[in-house]
Amino acid sequence: WSDGVRGRCKCNDGSADHQQPSGFAAIVTQTTQSTNATASWWWKRAAGTASGTLSCTRSGSTGAGFWGVMSCWRGACETGTPFNTAGPTSGRTNSFSSSAITPTNNYCRVICLCNLEDNTALGTLGGGSFAEDFEVNDNNSDDAAFSANSFAQTTKAAESARAGSVGGTDSWFTVTIALFSNTVTTVS
Repeated sequence: WSDGVRGRCKCNDGSADHQQPSGFAAIVTQTTQSTNATASWWWKRAAGTASGTLSCTRSGSTGAGFWGVMSCWRGACETGTPFNTAGPTSGRTNSFSSSAITPTNNYCRVICLCNLEDNTALGTLGGGSFAEDFEVNDNNSDDAAFSANSFAQTTKAAESARAGSVGGTDSWFTVTIALFSNTVTTVS
């Protein structure tokens, strides 16, 4: 998939420093919500030949849970950095939110990636065109959840910040991305 972009999200309980995986670039700066949790987001262009195991490490709060998820978004433009970003945004509440974003290109997929330091349910972002693409929960000892909400748009229209529910009061992190394409992108 030369037109694919792989996104890697990491989250852990406590304050820690996540080391960037080889071959990936940071989407935004790593962020910590008080001392409750830390989140990172990285990306790389999919070359169609990836295989094996991806290792991620951290330093700092190593006794707490450490989780990750990778997603691949197809249909991205094939040159340069194929997105612009807004955020990160974080909080410790019973709702999470995207950041307002204005894509710099026509034909993009607006994506909100959410990391949660618990395995409670994450709702779909409301008040706009967002639909949930995936939600992954882990319930081993310390917990985590990851989700992606997105929609396709054909113009550079500004998108307001949107809110979604969290099943409890937990630390959450989001980054909002406008992924550029020549056609409407799909998630797999």
